[in-house]
Amino acid sequence: MAYARGQRSFVRYPGGIEYTRYFTHWFNWAEKPRDSAAGGGSICRMTDERSERSFLPLTHEHLSRLAYFAEVDHQQFRQKHPEWAADLLACCLVQGGARHYVRGDRGVKDLDVYLLYTLPAGRNGGQFPWNRGANTRNRDFGVSELGRQLYTAADRADPKIARKIPAWERYSGRRVDLLSRAIPAHDDGPRAAVEAWLKGATGESTPWDLRRVPVICLYPEFGELWWTGPDLDEPGIEKGVYG
Repeated sequence: MAYARGQRSFVRYPGGIEYTRYFTHWFNWAEKPRDSAAGGGSICRMTDERSERSFLPLTHEHLSRLAYFAEVDHQQFRQKHPEWAADLLACCLVQGGARHYVRGDRGVKDLDVYLLYTLPAGRNGGQFPWNRGANTRNRDFGVSELGRQLYTAADRADPKIARKIPAWERYSGRRVDLLSRAIPAHDDGPRAAVEAWLKGATGESTPWDLRRVPVICLYPEFGELWWTGPDLDEPGIEKGVYG
């Protein structure tokens, strides 16, 4: 990933969170609209209240913060697995967060972001080093008006979730889940590659799950709707219930 020379910036988020970073070609923070029909507006009322879901709108500022987490994750992955990280096709908001960003009818429990890499020649997707759910990276979204997640009795009864809840409850904001896959490239570019991956999905697979909801691009086309998903919101239509 190429960094623009000399363009260093300090990005301060609500709640006093400050990140030092370099602008990449992903997007220009200053150029993003703040008043579009889907995702416009700015982060305003901060809260640390817990709820199962926040029904406040997701904004471009929220997407910007997710894009930052994705960029940091990519840099860490590139250091560990340079042979797989040579070509980052796309980063996308998926699952329930994407559904809520588009339609505002599902609420936000946590925020799921996929980093999609070009599948290297001679490899198959099953060989990708972070190809399993066990390799999900959890991050703290930080203070925002989305609040913090309230973990239910059902969550605490699930051994796989319960052992992680003590750490998650220390977060100051919603949980961000970062996941990665390697997919075939497409002659028509990253968006076409993602669409082909989703359209070619079979049951009980990651793309089959993801195609049941919208897909919002964080990179390379920040804030663009790449996949609409179904019109109706049907809990359980994907794996489990929308995340």
